[in-house]
Amino acid sequence: MELVPPDPRLTGLWRRSLLLTADGDADTTTDVTWLQAGELYVDLRLPGSVRVPPHVRCLRDIDPATAGVLAGIEGFAGRLGADGPWARWERLVDLQPWSATPDEGRLAAENGHVVETGRHVRYVEHWHRVPGNSGPVAGLLLRETSTRAIGVLVRVGRNFAWARGRARPLPPGGRLEDHVATARSTREAQDLLDAEVAVGRIGRAGAVRTGSNLPWRVGAPFRFGTDGARFVTEDVGPDGGPARREWDVLAREGALTDPYGRRT
Repeated sequence: MELVPPDPRLTGLWRRSLLLTADGDADTTTDVTWLQAGELYVDLRLPGSVRVPPHVRCLRDIDPATAGVLAGIEGFAGRLGADGPWARWERLVDLQPWSATPDEGRLAAENGHVVETGRHVRYVEHWHRVPGNSGPVAGLLLRETSTRAIGVLVRVGRNFAWARGRARPLPPGGRLEDHVATARSTREAQDLLDAEVAVGRIGRAGAVRTGSNLPWRVGAPFRFGTDGARFVTEDVGPDGGPARREWDVLAREGALTDPYGRRT
């Protein structure tokens, strides 16, 4: 049975169990989480081998070798639409450089899971819905007022995901590792990593990250709310100090509430 966006059955938290590439390689170790809330989505892909030194607490603590490791992480967010029977993931935030090849695939429900088959690139992915998606379904498409960076926040039940784009987009094509490897300084390499895609859970302690492309943020709270007409996030900046960001709301899915039930 084909699932063509905006099929509501796609809303929820999904985990990938298998990737088969065009070369016949199989990946079962990358930790892939996809959270879909109506039209908006966030997708985070964490290799099992990613580690950072224990002293790293912010972006300015990482050395060039660690920057190169983190540059291999994939994560993206935006809108899920369709081109005929094909699903199309519009990437409004992407940890990797922009690619001219559209991210499109066919989604089919098979034996309790979803099989995704690539359109322009040959691949097959197996997706499994994670139980416990009942509750609010909402999301925001945002633009930071000072840098014009794009943000995406989605919530399904107690699951949330957050994506914050770069203030300055990367040059198109290639891989982030290439840009980090040719950076003129450690500071420049660090700045190339100043974007985040994260997933987490909402509980009594608020919204807490359980996964991020910036590993030192795992376990850290994600604080958000409103200040007048604008959306506000309170986080940690590159130097480890507080970072309060204000955002204009470009699009809204459902009624988003903060972790304490207050409507934003």
